[in-house]
Amino acid sequence: SLLRDQVACELTECLSNTQWPPHGVLCATWEQLVQLRGGRAAVIGYDRFLESYWPRLRSYARSLSPLLVWAEFNTRLRPFKCAVGNGSALSLRDYLKDDQAAVGIRLEESDAHALYFMFREYTEMKSISEEFDDVDVALALRASSSQGGEGVEYLYIDEAQDFAPAELVAMLSLCHNVEGVTVAGDTCQTINPGSAFNFADIMEAFARLHPAAHKRASFSMLTLTLNYRCAPGVVNLANSVTDLLMQRFPRCADRIEEATASEKGAQPIFVQWPGQDPATCIIGAGSSTLPKAEAARLTILVRTHEDRQALLKSGVSGTILTVAEAKGLEFDFVIVCGLLSHLPDSVVCALADEASSETQLAKTHDQGSCQRLAGAAHSLLCRVIFAIPEFKTLYVAIT
Repeated sequence: SLLRDQVACELTECLSNTQWPPHGVLCATWEQLVQLRGGRAAVIGYDRFLESYWPRLRSYARSLSPLLVWAEFNTRLRPFKCAVGNGSALSLRDYLKDDQAAVGIRLEESDAHALYFMFREYTEMKSISEEFDDVDVALALRASSSQGGEGVEYLYIDEAQDFAPAELVAMLSLCHNVEGVTVAGDTCQTINPGSAFNFADIMEAFARLHPAAHKRASFSMLTLTLNYRCAPGVVNLANSVTDLLMQRFPRCADRIEEATASEKGAQPIFVQWPGQDPATCIIGAGSSTLPKAEAARLTILVRTHEDRQALLKSGVSGTILTVAEAKGLEFDFVIVCGLLSHLPDSVVCALADEASSETQLAKTHDQGSCQRLAGAAHSLLCRVIFAIPEFKTLYVAIT
C-alpha cells in the first residue's frame, strides 16, 4: 500500500484518543481538526453543490460556470476580512467595489449582480436544508476560538492554496504565538474548486488578526524557487505551463519561476498515438507487453476515477491515481494519461495559440477593456476560464 495511506490510517488511530489542546506534535487534516474542536461536519462540497444547488441557481448564471460561482461564494463573498471580523458576507455595495473574480478574471457588473443574487439564494437554500459548507464550519470554529480557550504554541499549515480564506483564518486563530506561525503553499497548484487567492491576502489577514505584530514587522514572506526533486527537463516543462497560465491570466496566481538543483535526468516524452487506446500506449501489446511495475516507483495519473477504472479493465496494473490523490507524493516515473486528450473544453488548447480569438479575448479583458461583453463574446469568456484549473492541474501532475 502507499505510504500516504499508511500514514493516514496511523493519524486517524492516533487522533481517536486525542483531546484539545493537544500535547506534543499533532498532525491533522482540516476535517480532523474540526472534529477535535467539537465542530460540525460540512455537508456541502463542490460535488454536492453541483448536484443539489446548481440546478436551481444556473438559470440566473448568465453563462457563468459553476466553478467560478463556487469560488466566488467561498472566496470573494466570504473573504479574509469578513472571516477576521464578524463572519458576515460582503454587502452588495462592497462586493461591487472590486471587479476581479476570485479565479483571476474581470467581472461585468451585471455578472456581479447575478452572482450576489445567486449567493443569497444559495444561503437561503442551505438554511432550509439545514446544511453547511466548509466556510460555515470555519466561521463557527473561528467564533469559538475568539471566545477564548487554549490554543497551540506553533502552527504549520501546508498546501495553503487549497483552503478557503475562512478556513485559514480559523486555523491562524488557534495559535497564540505570533512568532510561531508558518504557512506554505503554491497558488499555481490550487486544485480545490473553492479556493482562489494569493499569499498577500493571507499576510493581510494575519496582520488584521495580530495588528501589534504587524507594526513590529515580525513576519515576512519568503519565496522558494529551487526545486530539489525534479530533473531539469521536468522543471522546464512545468515552468512552460505556469508561464502560459500567467500570460493569459496574470492575476490568477502568484508568479514563481522555478529552477532545479539537479543537473541530470531524462527529458519528458509526449506521446500521441492516433487510433490506439491509452492502455496499449502504456503497456504495449502482444510480446511487447510490459511487466507489472513496482507500485512505489511508478504511477499513472488520470483525470477521474472513471478513467482509472477504464485502464484497470484494459489490463493496466500498478498505482493509478487521480492528480488530487497524488498531490504531495513522489515517484521515479510518472505517466500522465489523458489530461490533454480529455479536456472538458477545446478552448483550453486554443489559449496556447497567440493568435487565437480565445487568447485575444483573455488579454483584452484582463487589460481592462471598456467594451462590454455580450452574447457570444461573453459566453466564450465564461468557457475560457476553465483553462485556469486545467493549467494548474497539469502543473501539479508534472511536478
